[in-house]
Amino acid sequence: MTVVRFGGEEFILVEQHATAQPPGLLQLPQQLVAQAIPHRASPLGVLTASIGVVTLNYPGHQLTSGEIMQQADLLLYQAKQQGRNQARHSVINPLPAGNS
Repeated sequence: MTVVRFGGEEFILVEQHATAQPPGLLQLPQQLVAQAIPHRASPLGVLTASIGVVTLNYPGHQLTSGEIMQQADLLLYQAKQQGRNQARHSVINPLPAGNS
């Protein structure tokens, strides 16, 4: 797995051959709150996480990294709009190159 700081408080995790339901990642917000790491700016008073997860299910896809990031960002903002400290997940099954 590769972890990269994308900007501000955003990180990108890239893993090849990931499962359709990323184990543990979707439960991370609840696990983080359970650690009770103090954070004065948080409405809960502790560190929280809102997460957008995209699983790309096709090795021959034509999607750009920007399109994949856009989908993950949409999911992240959905998680924030729906109360924060939660994860949203989507599986993308694009057609392989040449099969449109």
